[in-house]
Amino acid sequence: MPRAKRKRDSGPARDARLSDPYLLQTPPCRFSDHHRKRGKNAGVLRNCADNPNCLYGLGERQKGVWQAPKLIQRVFGEDPRVRTRGSTNQGDPMPCGLRNLGATCYLNSMLQCLFVNLPFRQAVYEWEPKEQVVDKEQTLQMRALQKLFAQMQLGNENYYDPTEFASTLSLNNVMQQDAQEFSKLLLAHLRTIFRQSRFSSHWDLVDRIFQGQMSYVTKCLKCKNKSMRPSSYYEISLNIKGHKSVEECVESYLSAEVLEGENKYFCEHCDGKQCAERFLELKPRALPPTLMVQLLRFVYDANAGRKKKLTDVIEINDKLNMTDLLRRSGHAEAFAEANDAVYRLQGYLNHRGKSAHVGHYTASVAYPKSGKFGDEGHESAVDWFEFDDAAVTDMTKSDAAKERCHGKKLRSRDVYMLLYVRDDASSTNNGSSSHLGNATKVPEPSGICRDEVETLNVAFEAEVKEYTVKVSGMEARIQKRLDAYKHFFEKSQPYADSSIDKFYWVDTEWLRRWIAGEENDSSAKTSTISIEEESKAESKPSVNGEQDEPKSNGADRSGSPNEDDDNCIIIDLPEVNVVVTNGKSCEGEESTTESENSSDEKLNQSHDVDDDVEIVAETPSSASPLPTPPEARTCINSEPATTGAVQLRDDEIPFAKMVDVTPFCCAHSSGLDVEAQYQRAILRFGPENTSRLKRISAKLFAHLRENCDTDPNTDSGMTNLASMRAFEAATYRCVVCEREFRSKLINDVDRLKGVNEELELLKATPASIAATVAAGGAYLLSRAWIKSYKTHLQMLQKELSHTQSKKGRRSLTPQELNEFFATTKDDSNNVIDTPSPENGTKGELVIWQKPINDDITCVHGNLTLEKRTYRPVSAETWSYFSSKFPYRAEYIESATDTCPQCQVDDMTSKECIQVERDVRDEILSIPALDAVYRRKPRGESIRLVDVFELPVAQRGSNLEKASSWTKHDATNIPRRMFLVSRRWLSHWREYIRNVEEDSPSSMTLSSLLCSHQKLVLPPGLLAAQQGQLVDASSLEVEFVTLEEIQALAERYGDPEMPFYYGLLRSIFTDSGEETSHVLWRQCSLASLTYGNEKAVSSNGCPDGVVPLICQDANDDVICAECQASSDRRHRDELENFSNRVVHVQQLSDDQTVPTITASATDTVYMFKAKIYSEIDALPIRQRLYYKGKALEDYRTLKQCGIKAGDAVFMRLSEDSADDLVMDESQEREVGFANSVFLSHPSNSSNSTVTTVKPYEIPDTSGDRAMALAIASSHETRVWVCSACTFVNDDTDAVCEMCSGSK
Repeated sequence: MPRAKRKRDSGPARDARLSDPYLLQTPPCRFSDHHRKRGKNAGVLRNCADNPNCLYGLGERQKGVWQAPKLIQRVFGEDPRVRTRGSTNQGDPMPCGLRNLGATCYLNSMLQCLFVNLPFRQAVYEWEPKEQVVDKEQTLQMRALQKLFAQMQLGNENYYDPTEFASTLSLNNVMQQDAQEFSKLLLAHLRTIFRQSRFSSHWDLVDRIFQGQMSYVTKCLKCKNKSMRPSSYYEISLNIKGHKSVEECVESYLSAEVLEGENKYFCEHCDGKQCAERFLELKPRALPPTLMVQLLRFVYDANAGRKKKLTDVIEINDKLNMTDLLRRSGHAEAFAEANDAVYRLQGYLNHRGKSAHVGHYTASVAYPKSGKFGDEGHESAVDWFEFDDAAVTDMTKSDAAKERCHGKKLRSRDVYMLLYVRDDASSTNNGSSSHLGNATKVPEPSGICRDEVETLNVAFEAEVKEYTVKVSGMEARIQKRLDAYKHFFEKSQPYADSSIDKFYWVDTEWLRRWIAGEENDSSAKTSTISIEEESKAESKPSVNGEQDEPKSNGADRSGSPNEDDDNCIIIDLPEVNVVVTNGKSCEGEESTTESENSSDEKLNQSHDVDDDVEIVAETPSSASPLPTPPEARTCINSEPATTGAVQLRDDEIPFAKMVDVTPFCCAHSSGLDVEAQYQRAILRFGPENTSRLKRISAKLFAHLRENCDTDPNTDSGMTNLASMRAFEAATYRCVVCEREFRSKLINDVDRLKGVNEELELLKATPASIAATVAAGGAYLLSRAWIKSYKTHLQMLQKELSHTQSKKGRRSLTPQELNEFFATTKDDSNNVIDTPSPENGTKGELVIWQKPINDDITCVHGNLTLEKRTYRPVSAETWSYFSSKFPYRAEYIESATDTCPQCQVDDMTSKECIQVERDVRDEILSIPALDAVYRRKPRGESIRLVDVFELPVAQRGSNLEKASSWTKHDATNIPRRMFLVSRRWLSHWREYIRNVEEDSPSSMTLSSLLCSHQKLVLPPGLLAAQQGQLVDASSLEVEFVTLEEIQALAERYGDPEMPFYYGLLRSIFTDSGEETSHVLWRQCSLASLTYGNEKAVSSNGCPDGVVPLICQDANDDVICAECQASSDRRHRDELENFSNRVVHVQQLSDDQTVPTITASATDTVYMFKAKIYSEIDALPIRQRLYYKGKALEDYRTLKQCGIKAGDAVFMRLSEDSADDLVMDESQEREVGFANSVFLSHPSNSSNSTVTTVKPYEIPDTSGDRAMALAIASSHETRVWVCSACTFVNDDTDAVCEMCSGSK
């Protein structure tokens, strides 16, 4: 059973306020009470608004001068000093980061790994094009890479912009790509560029650094014969599922697969199918100097129908002995090696995020220490750094050190790619170092690049120097303000003890601005909270629908005003740049579509709070009379250029204007208008303004008076108390206001008591009502009046009971309380002004302000017939309220009857309704009209020809013979089907169902007639006439028979009204086939009978059929011009439809697909997603067809030719992994489709050109992208199998994977 909410006893608090109206005895808050320094809840508690002795939580350590770098940036612009490159512990420059261009974290991470590869960096610096440049674009790409590497090595800034290099590659900066796929494409492209170098040592550089040799081996288990196909590789892809370390993954990669059963291998030596083993054999002597390893974290989930990320934890060692792993796998060549190929981990790429489609890439790279690279005697010969785009972190100083320690195993669930380099000893023995140069010497860029970087460094240093000089004055003033705060607020107490007679009262908002050091506070978005806003906040909880998800732990609860009094309110740390306005976040309006802002997420996630606290960005300030500029009430970001915030001036920081408490002064103050220099004003204020002021010590006030602006007209020798207006301890009390305040508190007690008594009088239960009636003497009272007045009393009770307002809010003054109750709300929560003689308003009265029982009194002045609108009340209740409020009538429960005149009127109304029911029964007694009424619109799809078919019950009658074709050589006329407006028939049927509704007007077809008074067929009817299937219930008209139209016309027809009907005419071809079409005709009311048709002699008509010829035949019934215009508009609506129905019919399945609403701009994949939401069939399982063609996911419905109302056929594949393999046209990664990686050279005779058809998206997924890039090289040494897309060596005549021909 839920525990009842305990009501707070306000008696002691009220008594304490009576004895201490100015709250002088309220215990002062200490600095530690509002500042938490330990734990994850560290922060600043909100200021106690109702405690004048609480001087903390006013913005300190959270905004303004406490965030000096952001404040200086707002005044002077971006600070170039933050871009200065730092130093490591050894004094070496910190590595350089790269700016994220939107979604290019994969590019930045890969470039960091390639930059630390010294042989590769040296080759990039040395590259020069041949004398005869083949491709100028490739020259620009390499020049951009040289410049970027030189800036990363010699630049003075801590990050640089890779825009030039990315633009030369034509990368899509807003689409995230796979880092492993990018590395393949980039190396293949750089391989082509190095072929254009004038140095021959560069031509095969990529192959010498990254390429290794291996063989696909198939070993017959019977004859032990081996079939080997040599190949090359740039990386090895390791399956991590079920493995714990990289070594286990490599062993699984090299393990043999047994071919048996149906998969037996055909051995040429044995001349038959035999059991065999298939495995990969890496050449120990051909291992690459740089080994790239991919951990297969992204796999296809057949059950979910999409790719997913594997978050298995993998252990990674600093050293990887590949020769030893080859020996474990049984490779014979590995046993003959004297020196092992030992690799050292040089870097790895991390993919942050749980999804395979979005996330963020970072790189962790090992930089050699000065003089220790390659020294095996030192375990710490390298320093590890993590690169998160522009942010570079020393991993020995960060939390990453807990995850990774040099010499120990790295355990991670995010590592995606690994880069190993061979140690010098092993690489030298294999002869690789002679080709790659000195792998330990740091290469130097060319002279041109060095000069460009030096020019940038000089310009940057000049910019830093100029900015430092410009901001030095403000920084000194800010530091002086911070020192003053720490001296008066932290080292000593700023408030005055109750025993001290010398103190001052200052405005809370002014003190808040002095502490923040900024007048137009960019963080405070709730400077002034109106009474109406506070009342709304109390009545309903706030909704933070715009809060970003990473900040939902704290900031999204900041706008809720319904916190309990005892709950803690915590302000965000200064680093968390969150601003809350009315419960909504006011951070930057732009949001990234990916998880590129990982640094911000880390910062926000590190300050999560418990559920019992609330994170806010600003304490709602009291309703200070200090003016709040309009720009301060809007969301202001730290960057004025993007937010449009008002530009601050240098001399305005920090805030140092004079305090002026004049607006708080009561009417009993004196000397406010005195202009004399030597006459001091006497300022007083009432106790109701105590919550808006703060009491400070004389020592603090003296400091404020000396350092704030002074009146220039005041004598320098005269104290400027006249200009620095504050309430002094000796004169601030107002005896008159204090007496009125005490009187108000006492009156509030009486008013609250009266409110509770009135609520008790209006309280009623079924048992109490029955007891009141049984006791006798009960009166009748309007239920609506009771409900309205109880709502008013409850609001009044709520305000009067808040004698001590909540923390962070202020109490209402008597004037504001009266103004608040001068406005009320109706049942729809709309504010209605109460009319008063003072303001002359003429708003609508709410029910409780009208005379009692006004709504239950009829027009004759008697009690209404509606018994549910009133209830009995006791005589005591009626006597109380009737004496307090005016009343319309007095109804004694036992002696009052309902109005006799209303009873007569009610009886008359019932008689009229009975007459209408008799008319209704007469109408339904006619079989034709009864058939029209009971005919329900058919919802199935029909053709127009079906409308002219006779019901089964009427087949074989004369009507059938007179209305259907029997022999093609007989002249027969079918029955006529007349058009009636569906809207008119719906109104008529509603009247038949409920005779109290209005009777329908005359039957008309004006909606189907054009301005020429001719027929224009509606689109649905026209489509049905053309033989299409249409929904019968969607037609604008209904078809009725001759008998039914005659009955309708007799009652509701107009003699001048034309009637339109259709005739089904059939034409027989020479082959005997019958084709039918509908002819539209017009007739009058007089020609609806058969009398206007003449009988033709039945001679020659078999079976006694009497053919009829209609005399109403005419050819100009339909307006050709208006019909064509209507058809054009309808076709345009069908082709560019929005939120219209598209039917889905499932093939070979009884399951029905609900109605799908779509738009012409929806893609087929979006349409599949809508189907999935209805029938729970994954999009990957859906195969959609329209007019016999399969629909491709990336095309829109309009491109497929689908119109509104069309039917799309669907077939579902089975729930097996084989059936869920994606087609080539489905879900391809197209991010590199327009980049240089997949572009084809125009001036190359040896290149392999792959033609891409218009509107065809090239397949750029996985190995096929690498294949296309390699195949597009100037020097093509590979060929791509058309069957399996495997990249084969040019010397292979058949595919190594599927044995397909070249």
